[in-house]
Amino acid sequence: MPLAALLKNPQTLQKLEEMFLLQKKLNDDTNGTNWELGINKYDKEINWLRCIHMEVAEHRFNPMETLEKYL
Repeated sequence: MPLAALLKNPQTLQKLEEMFLLQKKLNDDTNGTNWELGINKYDKEINWLRCIHMEVAEHRFNPMETLEKYL
């Protein structure tokens, strides 16, 4: 199903919001509350390029296919 069609469904938007809030909580718990500013819980600078590289290496699948399974 195309992303545009998914986003027209209010239930989908609610699930997406829930997913992003859960991810933010996980990030805050793991990295501290200043991670969005680029500082981890140990007051060290976050290397965003390394983070992106690790995420891409972990997720070699189509995220929209995965999202559709949960909706």
